[in-house]
Amino acid sequence: NTTDRVQAIKDDVDIIQNSLQIIDQQKELIKEYQEDLTYKFKVLEKDIQTRLAVTKETQETEDK
Repeated sequence: NTTDRVQAIKDDVDIIQNSLQIIDQQKELIKEYQEDLTYKFKVLEKDIQTRLAVTKETQETEDK
């Protein structure tokens, strides 16, 4: 009975350690996604600012 419990505990520890490794791997992947999205948002923001400036300039030209 005690041997079975010890083995069950060892199995649980192995499962927990594997789960922690998976979590660490996923954290790295999420960090990469975050960096990629941050870059893409900056590019998008610059693009929008440029388009707004062109739109404003066009509007001012048409208003004259």
